[in-house]
Amino acid sequence: MAALRALRIAYAIVSLLDTFVTGTRRDRLKSLRFLRDEVLLN
Repeated sequence: MAALRALRIAYAIVSLLDTFVTGTRRDRLKSLRFLRDEVLLN
């Protein structure tokens, strides 16, 4: 289970970094919220 959580967090980080290249502010906020939820709520 811990590996799955780590993979979800890693995916959220990669997604956030990708928004700096190709995303909008809205995309970055969405990615930040997703990362926050993965770290704090799970």
